[in-house]
Parts: sequence; C-alpha cells; structure tokens
Amino acid sequence: MRATAGIRYIIVTTSVLALAGCASAPSPVTGGSSAACAAPVLQLTPEVAEPGHALTISSTGWEPCNDTNEENAVPSWPSVTLEWVQDGDTTDLITVDVTDGRFDASVTVPANAVAGEASLRVVTPDPDYEQDFPVAVE
Repeated sequence: MRATAGIRYIIVTTSVLALAGCASAPSPVTGGSSAACAAPVLQLTPEVAEPGHALTISSTGWEPCNDTNEENAVPSWPSVTLEWVQDGDTTDLITVDVTDGRFDASVTVPANAVAGEASLRVVTPDPDYEQDFPVAVE
C-alpha cells in the first residue's frame, strides 16, 4: 500500500513539473510570424452577378506581409489585376491601382458567364500572390 502511494506521488510530481514548463515562458514581443498578417477582404455589390452587369468591388489588405522585422521588407504592391474564373476558363478584366493596401473598382461580368459558381481572382505583381473570391451567377 505504501509503495502505491509513493508511485502516485512520483507520477503527480512529474506531471506537474512537465506541465509547468508549458506555460512558464512568455512569447517574445519582438520578431513576428506570418500568422499575424490579415488576409485580404473583398466586398462585392451586388452579391449575385448577372452576365453583362457591373460589379462594384471594394477591397483591403493588399500589402505584402512584412511582419518579420527584416531590413529589406517587400514594398507595397502598386496594382492588382482582376480576373473572372469560371469552369476552368480565365478572363482578364482590369488592372487597378492599390493605395495603402486598398482598391476600389467596377467590372462587367463577362457576357458568356453562366449560372452557377464563379470566382473573382485578384493577382498581385512580383512577388506573385493570387486569391479567389466566390461569386454567385444568376
């Protein structure tokens, strides 16, 4: 019986010491990781597209992620290209200027767009980055 109590004491003590190391060291304030960068956000009006009709676009977050405190950070993108993607086909729509990571634009839904799902793809210049945003087509 005494041996069992001793074994429990060793197990509990070892567990407490092992878990204490998990929360004892605070993370550094300097440095950084790419996880701190926010993803771009895009708003479309109207929310449902029709072939030949205009979409108004407002988007933010179009800056390279420079949270690593490196001396030679990547400069902001001067522009982005908008593309229409549907059923494996891509159509270039427009290239727009980006100011402070933000752009506003108006594009026309291609006349050959069909009912269903499509994407508005935003493509940056060097370094290349692209992101698709879903669009519903009536």
